[in-house]
Amino acid sequence: MKFDFKKIASAVASLAMIGSTVALAAAANYPAPFVKGGVADVGIIYGSGGLDSAAAVNIQSDLSAALAEQSGNGGGAPTGESILLAKASDKLNLRDRVSAVFGTSVTADYLPTLLANGVYANDENTEFDYEQKINIGDEPWALNFFADNDYKSKEPSVGLNFSSGQYVLNYTLTFLDPAESDVSGGDLVDLETTTLRILGKNYYILDAKNATVQFILLDAASSAIVAEGDVTTLTSGGKSYDVSIVFISSSQVKLNINGEDTNLLSSTGTQRLKDGSYVGIKEILAKDVSGNVGKVEFSIGSGKLDLKDGTQVKLNDNTINEVTTTFTKTETSTKVKLDKIVLSWKTDDREFVTPDMSLTMPGLEAIKISMADFVIPNEEITTVINDGTDSMVLKTIVTDGAVTVPLFYANASGEFIGIGESSDKLLVTSYNTSVIFNDTIGDEYLVASWNGSDRDPESYVLRFSGFTRDTNTGINYTNVEKYYDDTWHSYRDTRKTGDTVDLGSLTLTLDYVEYSPNKWVSITGNAGANFHTLYTKSGLKVYLPIANASSYYADVASSQKGVVNVHADWRNGLASTTTNKAIDAGANAALRGAGSWNFQFAEEDKDGDINQGNDFNATLDAQSDGDLEVSSISGSTFSEVEDNNNIVTRLQSDLATKIRRVGSSSVQREAEITYAGAESYGEVYLTGPDTTFSGSSSLGDNVIVTDGDASKVSNKNLIVVGGSCINTVAAKLLGSASPVCGAQWTSTTGIGAGEFLIQTFDNPFLTSGKIATLVAGYEAGDTSNAATFLTTEPVMTDVGKKYKGTSSTSAGLVSE
Repeated sequence: MKFDFKKIASAVASLAMIGSTVALAAAANYPAPFVKGGVADVGIIYGSGGLDSAAAVNIQSDLSAALAEQSGNGGGAPTGESILLAKASDKLNLRDRVSAVFGTSVTADYLPTLLANGVYANDENTEFDYEQKINIGDEPWALNFFADNDYKSKEPSVGLNFSSGQYVLNYTLTFLDPAESDVSGGDLVDLETTTLRILGKNYYILDAKNATVQFILLDAASSAIVAEGDVTTLTSGGKSYDVSIVFISSSQVKLNINGEDTNLLSSTGTQRLKDGSYVGIKEILAKDVSGNVGKVEFSIGSGKLDLKDGTQVKLNDNTINEVTTTFTKTETSTKVKLDKIVLSWKTDDREFVTPDMSLTMPGLEAIKISMADFVIPNEEITTVINDGTDSMVLKTIVTDGAVTVPLFYANASGEFIGIGESSDKLLVTSYNTSVIFNDTIGDEYLVASWNGSDRDPESYVLRFSGFTRDTNTGINYTNVEKYYDDTWHSYRDTRKTGDTVDLGSLTLTLDYVEYSPNKWVSITGNAGANFHTLYTKSGLKVYLPIANASSYYADVASSQKGVVNVHADWRNGLASTTTNKAIDAGANAALRGAGSWNFQFAEEDKDGDINQGNDFNATLDAQSDGDLEVSSISGSTFSEVEDNNNIVTRLQSDLATKIRRVGSSSVQREAEITYAGAESYGEVYLTGPDTTFSGSSSLGDNVIVTDGDASKVSNKNLIVVGGSCINTVAAKLLGSASPVCGAQWTSTTGIGAGEFLIQTFDNPFLTSGKIATLVAGYEAGDTSNAATFLTTEPVMTDVGKKYKGTSSTSAGLVSE
């Protein structure tokens, strides 16, 4: 079996740190991780003043070139004849069968050279029209998420995976008017010594048997006649051959070819030469009368193909187990009529088609199955991790930025005893369109979401604080704060009863603000608002924990997504004064899974409709010592072991969301969700043998942005260009919310006049998994030198690595 390894990516993939319990893998060098394995994941951010835009563009150009070089079979367009086995309106999603998306028949309409309609002329110069077609299989041609010991040591991958003995395809050559031949001596004499074009290549029919139809074909053959005493020069396959006769009789001949004597050969006999080519005897032209000059017509070709009805193909006398020939013919009293030649391809071992590996039809080697890429338009990371031994949190990206939302806190035995971070930092949730936020009894977080159109949802993490009363008017006031980027931000101050708070499409009405004896506010959302789900920036729906207290939720079943069973007097977003906040750990504990809770999520569909894709969940539970963790993940029947500690699965859906459980049983395991937010699909092609895939140089949309638009690329690996005096993201990397300039810059970074730094940090907008590399100098010219050094010299991009330099060719790694 012939494989085509079009790109061999690095076998070492870095495992991003999630929380504090998962270790990082091997070191990375630029252009990784911004461009790695033919895939781009990068955002380039420069200051709004534009001073460093040229340096940013230079880095972008370099990364584009690196992507093109790496993506030899991934992401680029094929060069040569090919057909994408999908449709513009129906892409090949995970677990889709090609037959359902594209169909099963490939004709000259799709591959006009390889499968060209043609005219065959027999030895009597009678012409017969023919057409060619490929029929592909069904079940094996499905885009799968798999892990197999025979492919990259069981690395989870996306592609086609064929089991041994599975039907791949049939190639059929059909004569529209059956090709006719007389039969003499058991041979189809009118088909011999003719040329037939199969799958874009000419084959010389040296011998054609009738009883069990058999063709001996010479590939790329050239023919000539040589007479006794002469030397004939023939060129075949780009090589020159000098041929003379050593011995000739009426039935046998021995030739000398480039100094090599053949065996005695009869008509239609063949022999392999030392250079691997084959000589075939077409006809011996020797008379028995003494004095006549003997002649022989011969052919030399690059290989010999043996096609016999009902038998496996032979190539150069070697049996090709995977391909079987079938001839269809009819016979009359005077003629044999050949209707069809069929070559059936079945696997005889495990076979794979991925962006790293293609599959070529054995024997003829004229048909290749290739995969350009598995296209994932975006990678938004959401994690479910512990926040110590007795609490679990959600880390993700919402409308405003990165957020951490507390889910549960537990007792020493691992029993959930509250929703939120702790008893004085509760998460308020409600199935009602109204909710009460009670500052006095410890409410700290409220997730307010809007999804009025099933497209472009919004979520905000809020709290109400600073409750006051105007002693002159008696009016009560509260302040509204938004939480993002791990900080509370003032949003609206001194809001009173009847006021509204607008957040994008979401409008909250403050129905009542109370100051004493408890500080609380009653809130109602506009149409489309809710207080029990969170929508990530890319559209993943998250079902937050919601108390199932019958006193307040008579219409909420225990099977409702997100429900947690609690005491009847649980106060969570409805009652204003009740203070019992303990989850029922007694008789009704089984309603919450005997101590566990299914944290549920829902994808969009490929059209962006919210909650119309597949569901999945991460189970939160306690270990034997009471420490909380993610004990399992589910949502797809295809879960594969990633290594000894981690499990990964992809949903069989249009978005193919990836979910990983990370960590060994000896630590508190966590979940990582990689969400595309749009349709993900494979690009599988049927091609000719010489088709290659040009590298894609497109890094994607919105790659270069100013610091004011940093949110457009905040979920990617970042390159931050320019110093902290003019680039707010650079200042953020240095731990400052305001510009860091001059002497303060030098004091903070150690970089003075005429110097630059290249330093890698964790992405400040995300909770885990991505980096931000700062490329900045004391002046704009120094930043330009830093950009040149980054793109021309070896630079490690692991978090913590720092280079200090003075010119575009001179910098050193700083030990800190």
